Amino acid sequence: MRFGTAFLAMCTLGFVVLVSAGASPALAGSAGRHSGTVIAVTDHKTPTLVLEEIVEGAKMRELRVLVTRETRLIRSERVPDTQVSDLRYPFHDAPIRLSDIRIGDFVVVELGGADDKTVASSVTVTFRRGK
Repeated sequence: MRFGTAFLAMCTLGFVVLVSAGASPALAGSAGRHSGTVIAVTDHKTPTLVLEEIVEGAKMRELRVLVTRETRLIRSERVPDTQVSDLRYPFHDAPIRLSDIRIGDFVVVELGGADDKTVASSVTVTFRRGK
């Protein structure tokens, strides 16, 4: 099974467990963790990342988050099994720029700006659509 397929299956399973446990997903604009597919990236006056996420009832919702100089941007890639020397760290994280994030990338966004709950404190690209 390819990593992308396995990761998507784990995300789907996590979503099913979340919904079946009776928890409601965090709403856009609230502090917390969100994940989804990037549908737009703007890098001008107000750097913004737009993603599409699955919410309650398996509906799609658009989430817009602001990216600041303090936002931690990283790309997380799985290390090939033959190269993993420490099983606690099977991923390699590398800093990236907003311009490195592409439409179709799957991201995990942590919200939590001091005054504005639509500010991303971190954005992690966890799966990149084919090159």
